[in-house]
Formats: sequence, C-alpha cells, structure tokens
Amino acid sequence: METLEPRDTALRLAETFQSRLTASSNAGVVRALKAHLLSVAFTTAYQNALERTVLCTPCDGDTQTIATNSKVLKNLNTLPVLQFVWIESGYINQLELEETGLTMSIGESNLTTHGLAVMLADTPSAVSASIKRVDAIVTAGAAYGLISRRQVHVKRTTIAGTVALHDLMVLTSNDHYRALEGRSATDQTPHAVG
Repeated sequence: METLEPRDTALRLAETFQSRLTASSNAGVVRALKAHLLSVAFTTAYQNALERTVLCTPCDGDTQTIATNSKVLKNLNTLPVLQFVWIESGYINQLELEETGLTMSIGESNLTTHGLAVMLADTPSAVSASIKRVDAIVTAGAAYGLISRRQVHVKRTTIAGTVALHDLMVLTSNDHYRALEGRSATDQTPHAVG
C-alpha cells in the first residue's frame, strides 16, 4: 500500500478546490472546504502513522484475525473512538485538557466498551450497531496494544488507552502539523511522560 504524505494529499485537494473557487465564493463554503481539507490531512497523517508504528508490529492471531484487526484500525470511523479512549486515558493531564477546552467525560477507571458505545450512538435504536462497532475497534486496538482491558467484575471490563495509543495520537498530530507547515514527516515516535 502506498503511503501518502498528509501534505501531498491536502495540497492535491486544495489545488482541485482552489481552481473551482472564485472571488465571489461564499465564505461559509470556503471555510467548510478548508475544514474538510484539514480533516483529510489529519486522517492521512493517522493512517500513515498507524502503518509506520502499529501495523508493522507483530500481532497475535491467525492470518484472518490479523487482517480483520488491521482493516478495523484503518477504517476512518475508528479514529474518533481511539481519540475518545485516548482523551479518557491517564496520559493527558488536566492542564492539557483545560488548554484545549476538553474535559474527561468518564475517566479511564470507568470506561467500558458498552458505555462508550452507548455514548457514541446517535439514537437509542443505533445502540446495538454502535456496540458492535466499538467492540470491534476495542478488540483490534487491544490486539495491537493500543487499548488495555481489565476485568473488574464478572460482567464488567474497563478499557483504557496505552502508551502506544498515546504515542500514536501524538505522532499523528505532530505529522499533521508538520504537513501543514510544509515540512515532511519523520519516523520519530514520541514517548509518553510519567
């Protein structure tokens, strides 16, 4: 699979959109397109960081299980779930959360697959599908060491982000910002503090 540089992807899209924009363009549409470009660039940075640091490492399971877990992690719908688990993990301190205007919704000691799936479901009728999707993401994340599971009761298992997930999210963000600044990404992986 070809690894795309986030900057290259964003620039290609920007050139396409720029050629179609005129001086009389609606400012709201232009902002929406710019937000879309940022989203595409961030997603590309995530997929590249995932390929470079996570999917290249050995994973337990047979060939089909490994392929399934890899496919789940590459899916664009996986990133928001991993980001939520990461924000709820203990690798981000309160000051960092306050600086960005974010807060922990649950906290890592109380986060479960079921609870996260219920929170992410758009409607009560979507809870079942959300549980299935989040469970697949947590299973794939656990297989690659991004998420840890801890059974606290017969019917209750908490989940938490690991150092590997923290490093992946920081690397993704660093690569994204480097791409926006016009610098190429490096293979340096950040390490979690404390």
